[in-house]
Amino acid sequence: MSVIFAFVLGYSSMFTSGSKLLLNIYPVTAGLSVIGFRGYNPAVGNMFNPSLSVVSLILTAFLTFCIVVSTTQTEKTQRKTKSKPRRGW
Repeated sequence: MSVIFAFVLGYSSMFTSGSKLLLNIYPVTAGLSVIGFRGYNPAVGNMFNPSLSVVSLILTAFLTFCIVVSTTQTEKTQRKTKSKPRRGW
């Protein structure tokens, strides 16, 4: 399932890289714009907005942190009960 998700994520980044706004907001292409990937190409280099890309990456990291924290708390709050052994079937 993760392989399919990674493929769809990478494939969709090819289409978002054509838009100036989506290039800087979409996390995969935002990371590439922060490191200056293809910055030598004037057609692409002029589309980069590193400050917007950094904000997008920080928001993505914060959302990921919130999801991880919320899932670990629900596992801790569940009670572990032993089921009584059944006889027969």
